Amino acid sequence: MTTMNIKPTDISVLDLLPQRPPFIMVDKLTYFDAKSAKTIFTVCEDNMFCFDGRMEESGLVENIAQTCAARTGFKQRLESFGDAAQRQDAVVTMPDTWDAAQRPDTGDAAKWQEAGNSPFEGGQGDVKKGQEDVKKGQWDVKKDQRDAKNIKIGMIIMIQSLEIKRRPVVGEILETSMMIEEEFFSTTFVRSEVKIGDEIIAACRMKLFLTDKVPDKNE
Repeated sequence: MTTMNIKPTDISVLDLLPQRPPFIMVDKLTYFDAKSAKTIFTVCEDNMFCFDGRMEESGLVENIAQTCAARTGFKQRLESFGDAAQRQDAVVTMPDTWDAAQRPDTGDAAKWQEAGNSPFEGGQGDVKKGQEDVKKGQWDVKKDQRDAKNIKIGMIIMIQSLEIKRRPVVGEILETSMMIEEEFFSTTFVRSEVKIGDEIIAACRMKLFLTDKVPDKNE
């Protein structure tokens, strides 16, 4: 039986969000659990929400919303891999805690091989072996990645208690966290805050609605 440890840092944010560049306001999902999530994002000069070296307030709101969306997308990915696990007689697990800095980017096979890690076989092994397993049909990762790209589109229904203490400047790294306060079918109430280091620069509560719509596959 195969065991796969799926971590937020293992998956590109492009496979978690319905948005596409240049409208991406999250670099990576760094934490996920049943009720919360965290992301990081570096403010770049060419960001569509940046003017005169600072990010606009609307950019902070979108960063919070996409943090929530990234959590939803990762949850869908886990469900997708879980379905595949049942088909392939495998087990999908997610550790309670981990250090994101210790895990190389899965997009760089050289780093995986150098570190002796692989997204296959419980995160331990050789990248080439994992690729060979896929070719043999032992684990159809590519298919499940295609299935998981059907990330549903969410909508902001309400924003409450929005407080923005300052706008971030180009080069600063946003650490955004969200916590679910209540869920009712497709509607979720969350509270969120944005930090730069130990400084909280923004916070709010949001009401979000998850539609059944997915992005156009041709986009």
